[in-house]
Amino acid sequence: MNTKAVIAALVIAGAGYHFWSQHQEANQQQAVLDSADASGFIALPPAAGVDPDKVLILAAPNCPKAGAQRAAALAEALAARGIPFVQSGHISFKASPDHIPDRKRMDSVMLGPTPVVLIHGRGRANPSLEDVLAEYSGGNDV
Repeated sequence: MNTKAVIAALVIAGAGYHFWSQHQEANQQQAVLDSADASGFIALPPAAGVDPDKVLILAAPNCPKAGAQRAAALAEALAARGIPFVQSGHISFKASPDHIPDRKRMDSVMLGPTPVVLIHGRGRANPSLEDVLAEYSGGNDV
C-alpha cells in the first residue's frame, strides 16, 4: 500500500469519526431538550443547600449586565406575587461528575443565558416570568 492511500484512508476515517461524534452529541442534546416539561424546565440532580419550596434565581449579584438585570426584575416580580425565592451567585449539585446524563442536563441549563432558575428540582436558563409562574404552580409533582 502506498503512502497516499494510507493517508487518504486515515483522513476518511478521521472525518467519519468526527461526523459520528457530532451526531452522537446532537442526539444527546436533543434527548435533554426532549426531557423538558411544558415550561421548558429540565430535571436536575439535587442541589446542595437549596430549599425546594423556594424559587432559586442564579445570577451574578449587583451586576449591571443584562442577565443580572433580568434576574433582578424576575425577583421583583416574584416578590410582588408573594412567591418565596432566593437569589444567589453560586450553586453546587449532589451529582457524580462521571454520570453523563446528569452532566448533560446540568450543562444544558447552567451554561445557558442568565438568570438560571431552579424550581422543585428542575432548572431552566433565562425563563420568562410566565414560565417561572407555570413551573412554580404546576411543578410540585416532581
